Amino acid sequence: MDARGDPLTALPAPAQLSQSLFRRRWVAALWTGLFGVAGVYAVLWLDTGARAREAYREADRYTAWTADPTKERRDADEDFRRGQARLAREKNAGRLSPGNFTLEMDLLRERHALTLRRPPSGLAAQWYQDTYRLFSPPENRWTRAARLMAPALKERWRRDVAARGLPTRTTYGDEEPGLAAEDRVVYSARRAAEADRARAILDFRGIPARTAADPRPAGAGDGFWVVVPSARFADAHAALRDGLVLSVPTIVIQ
Repeated sequence: MDARGDPLTALPAPAQLSQSLFRRRWVAALWTGLFGVAGVYAVLWLDTGARAREAYREADRYTAWTADPTKERRDADEDFRRGQARLAREKNAGRLSPGNFTLEMDLLRERHALTLRRPPSGLAAQWYQDTYRLFSPPENRWTRAARLMAPALKERWRRDVAARGLPTRTTYGDEEPGLAAEDRVVYSARRAAEADRARAILDFRGIPARTAADPRPAGAGDGFWVVVPSARFADAHAALRDGLVLSVPTIVIQ
């Protein structure tokens, strides 16, 4: 029989067969690893997105209080009543001694009074800031909106505490490092290109603006700032809210 017609001679050599099997197993392992890494990143993306959303919603709560002081009173009173009811249940169930019940009630009253004394705009600014500092990258709709809202609520806080005659040199009121007293950060971005885009919107509206890199280390800073004069802050915020097409609450900066 012709050797070319012998089926045994058509079989690959052992070395070739071994290389083919190794190649197939290596490719399968590579794809398994890639899918595994992609799965981990997907879970992290979903988790950080969910956390950013919750932080942003908490900030929105204080923003609503800033816009409507009567809502602040209603919500604070409701929180106080729920706290009272919870402590009463703990006491009646024997899980809270009379002495500890009195102590917890005093703390609850103090927290309620403190909530009504301090301007909610400061809390809103801090929650917005935490949204993008703690829960990005990756950036998402919540962190991008928070980068616009944090400076707006911080500016509103400055004016609220000034109106109440309170000191402003706190975490909320400290000026950003390297900026003059009359400068204000109106927006921040993780990348320079995004900050340049925001500045271009303000340039088009005739609002003087510049970009600057936050000198603080990553994680403690904001990336890149868009800086405007304090006298034009309200105009700049409104222009960016419209130009960046961000769905954010309207805040009056008095």
